[in-house]
Amino acid sequence: ETTLMVRRHAVSRAASRCLDIVDPHFHFYDANRPDVYSFVTSFGFPEACGAAAYQPDDYARDFAALNVRATVHVEVLPDQDANGSCVGEVVEVERLAASGALVSGIVAACDLSQPAAVVEEQLDAIIAASDKVRGIRWITNYAGELQDGESAIATRATWPRVARDFSTCPHFSRGLSLLPPRGLSFDLQANPEQLARWADTLAEIPDLRVVLDHVGSLRGIGQGDVAADQAQLAVWRSGLEALAEKTETSVKLSMLGYAVPMWHTDERKTALAREVVGTVLGIFGTDRCFFASNWPVDGEDGITALEMYGHYMDWVAHLPRAEQVALFSGNAARFYRLH
Repeated sequence: ETTLMVRRHAVSRAASRCLDIVDPHFHFYDANRPDVYSFVTSFGFPEACGAAAYQPDDYARDFAALNVRATVHVEVLPDQDANGSCVGEVVEVERLAASGALVSGIVAACDLSQPAAVVEEQLDAIIAASDKVRGIRWITNYAGELQDGESAIATRATWPRVARDFSTCPHFSRGLSLLPPRGLSFDLQANPEQLARWADTLAEIPDLRVVLDHVGSLRGIGQGDVAADQAQLAVWRSGLEALAEKTETSVKLSMLGYAVPMWHTDERKTALAREVVGTVLGIFGTDRCFFASNWPVDGEDGITALEMYGHYMDWVAHLPRAEQVALFSGNAARFYRLH
């Protein structure tokens, strides 16, 4: 009963506040398109999200009760062609946008550790495929090599296609330096223990605009191991402080179900998730953060988009209206140049 009351109150809050939303992080995919999505399908992404495909009509249904004015589609580990390029996903998302899907910007995938000439060619092809391309993401979460019997993400915080720690990889850094001349930003997704190293690396490329995805990939706290939680939180906070001090990095407030599993199901976990968001806001300020849906991934554990945004709006309701607007639309629109 308590959980139901919390969720109903969240819906009521979201419906009553009606803030405009720029959703700067969501995904389309289709397991029936093996030319684009066979890799992400191979490790169970569609099953985790509860459907073989997630398409524009699905997003429109899930967000119908919210005032979403603009969106940014972020790569979802798309297939690489024979030359290693992920341009096929950009072509597909552009096709959906041309058919009426609400896609205002695109963050494409590109393995920046490839030889410089290859990266340049792929970046130029990605830009040519859509005038909506705003940035690049290549996931960098690395917690050591997978051992026998382990699987990416589920049993070790090493993500698919991450064979080494890119935070100290000179080839990856060289690839990053190719983004600013093309007007491209970088979506950084990394583990807490990598953040301090990334702060040093990114400080060497000061003209690169960077946003840290998913509050820095804090993982699985609030499950009863208090000592482990405190240790991880200390590393996470230290890494965030390094990024905030040494770079102009922004942060996406999203993927809280990875940080605090089932955070919306009881008041203790909800309070912990709120504390996570509050910590990020305290370190980076409201002018360098923005909420994102990470849909449909963040709906895997049963929360609806309306409930989720209801909690988010409640957590920052004490802030001046201008700062709330910035967190839900203004900062994301500015970062991804959606105006």
